[in-house]
Amino acid sequence: QELKNQKYSLFFFYPAWIILQAGAILLLYAVREQHQMFQQLISVDSIPMTLSLGLFLLGSALVLFILSCRYQTNLPEALLHKIPSDFVGSTAESGCVRDDFPQMHIRKQDIVHILLLTVLTFTLLSFRLGSHQAPASGCILSSEMGTDEITLTFEESVSISRVYAFLGYESKRDFTFFSKINETDAVTSSQETLTSPFAWNSVDIGQSLTELRLRSEEDEAQLLELILLDSNGHLVLPANTAQYPELFDEQALWPGTPTFYEQTMFDEVYHGRTAYEFLHGLPIYENTHPPLGKILISGGIALFGMNPFGWRIVNVLCGTLMIPFAYLWGLRLTERRRFGLFSAILMMTGFQHFTLSRIATIDITVAVFLLAAFYFQYCFISTKKRRYLPLCGLALACALSTKWTGAYAALGIALVFFLWFFEKYLPLQKQAGIRKQVLQLTLICMVSFLVIPAVIYTLSYLPFTRVYPEQNLLQHVISNGQLMFRYHAHTVFEHPYASQWYDWILDRVPLLNSYTVLPDGRLSIVKTFLNPVIAWGSIPALLFCILRWRCRRDRQARTLVLFYLSMLLPWLFIHRTVFIYQYFGAALILIFCITYGISRLKRHQTRVLVLTGALSLALFALFY
Repeated sequence: QELKNQKYSLFFFYPAWIILQAGAILLLYAVREQHQMFQQLISVDSIPMTLSLGLFLLGSALVLFILSCRYQTNLPEALLHKIPSDFVGSTAESGCVRDDFPQMHIRKQDIVHILLLTVLTFTLLSFRLGSHQAPASGCILSSEMGTDEITLTFEESVSISRVYAFLGYESKRDFTFFSKINETDAVTSSQETLTSPFAWNSVDIGQSLTELRLRSEEDEAQLLELILLDSNGHLVLPANTAQYPELFDEQALWPGTPTFYEQTMFDEVYHGRTAYEFLHGLPIYENTHPPLGKILISGGIALFGMNPFGWRIVNVLCGTLMIPFAYLWGLRLTERRRFGLFSAILMMTGFQHFTLSRIATIDITVAVFLLAAFYFQYCFISTKKRRYLPLCGLALACALSTKWTGAYAALGIALVFFLWFFEKYLPLQKQAGIRKQVLQLTLICMVSFLVIPAVIYTLSYLPFTRVYPEQNLLQHVISNGQLMFRYHAHTVFEHPYASQWYDWILDRVPLLNSYTVLPDGRLSIVKTFLNPVIAWGSIPALLFCILRWRCRRDRQARTLVLFYLSMLLPWLFIHRTVFIYQYFGAALILIFCITYGISRLKRHQTRVLVLTGALSLALFALFY
């Protein structure tokens, strides 16, 4: 309908659309089923025919699209006065309608809505977030100090089915377990690797014995608590617990069946552990991302201790902070309060938002900074108020200091800014005083997007200078940057939950964060994937925004599309192992594409709005 309203040449458009679909299907088939790679295109040994044909069809579709744009018929002048009623404000340029940005006014009712939604979100995210207690006292097994063994004795033969060891901050510790029934029996041994820090690591024993000996095969290993279970699952205490009081003083913390509630899960073994190391000045384990996200996590640990609640609470605050931004951006896009509420509800019921806000990883941290940066940039181009530029630069600096994906957002923000700049100042370049305005704007941008990010990114490496004083701050920035680049350029491995960018769009491959079978047969599961309302409902919404941009020169739609593409397109050229949570930054923009698309409906707008919001809530409750 948009194309017909703009008098496009549908003779070219419909074939282009069909060819585009065929090319996309062939590319997906070539990559997913035939395992063809783009590097094979330059090989003289074997040509990937399916992949080549798919690219050829995409090129043909692009040519036809260009032709359809070239032979577009301009609207008659008489139609320029018949502007559709859904436009907030408009001007006519070159025979096309072009939207102005609506101007938002925050009222008391908006503040009440934001406060209520924020409190509700915080309550929902923090409910059963994690245990407030975890083993804290323990012992260090060190070969250098001659304390690398623990010998547990029993007064009589005891059947030990399993041992659970709560490991300290070091992961992947090798232990050898020796067991014997009495003095005359041969000693049996088995070597086990305890992998997860601050978690209950299980070791199968399955023997009747009178003595159990643990020997660390590492230079140093930290054990915080030991749990011994008999064949009935009951706790067993050795006779010499007084010899190792720090290993048996917190037996009441044993949960029976450990789940995510009592221990680390997924990448918490990296980021939660590193936050603990930052706090205590220990050698830094996870250095494949900038430090700011882990520094923030360490704040929760400092306040609440090294327990699941402590290492997750900061991310709950980050997830909660995203709700006001969602409400304000929905309100600013449409100047209607119900769309602010709708955007906030979509954010609250987004599956990824909920899961990532309750896990001590840095993905929700970078997401809140990205959302803030995108929002402040949108505020600037819609209001022309320069105070938003330093705020955008500050948010972007924090995003970059948390994860390098902030650079993708920087590209989108820069593109949107320069498009706005040329549209505003090129027609006015001969007017008096324009050079002074441009110079002032340039200085503000240099401070906002160069000085502030450089300072914050550099200062985020202060924990490194505390642990490794042999290098200064700038040396740490450079050396760790080189390490991160090498790591992300060459990290390719097999993983059952790995996925590609085209899987993300269709919400095909969820990531399993935690899986536990409880004694009564129930399952404790934590997964990361998209709410289908956002994943699938955003496809027509995104196409609608693209058409609004091209057909009506809609700058709001253009901004959303460019923000989304800046977060997605770089992943097309990255060949490391990736997962669906890396789509979260792009998925944030899809929420506002859906909001904007529904706000432009001329019929059944309220019905679609209510049904979409209700469906998102229902799916969230179902999967919760």
